[in-house]
Amino acid sequence: MTIKQKKEAAEELFLKGLTGVEIARILDVSENSVSSWSTDGQWRMKRANLQAQKSGRMEMVSEIIDYQLQATRQRIETNRKNAADTSQPLQPIDKGEIDAISKLFATIKGKEITWAMYVDVIRELMTFVSNKNPDVAKMVDPYSNEFLYNKREVLIQ
Repeated sequence: MTIKQKKEAAEELFLKGLTGVEIARILDVSENSVSSWSTDGQWRMKRANLQAQKSGRMEMVSEIIDYQLQATRQRIETNRKNAADTSQPLQPIDKGEIDAISKLFATIKGKEITWAMYVDVIRELMTFVSNKNPDVAKMVDPYSNEFLYNKREVLIQ
């Protein structure tokens, strides 16, 4: 990896919330390099701006969800009242409305990491380690299995 690539990777990791120490260890560079890159590139300001933007978007989506749920509740109440007054069956809620609310919730919740995703990453890591040093892979294998088992237990709860 070139210095430019390491610097780009370091910025990406920093913006994800990793510390300079963690970034230095992962990319095998000095903490001073990460600190210098961070200062030169104004990474702290970028991270603060990203967090503020994300927070603002989340608030907006939350407001939209609240509004949509309130409108849906009103429609349900109206449908129930009309059904009671006319003895006609309840009208179902529009599928598009339900889909819209589901998508908004998914936006806030984000993508869930499944156990299968953990398994894929660990398998890929173990293949990489095995190709580099089979003895180390044999030593790490029981720990990777234990890690996966523990993740499975956590995700089931």
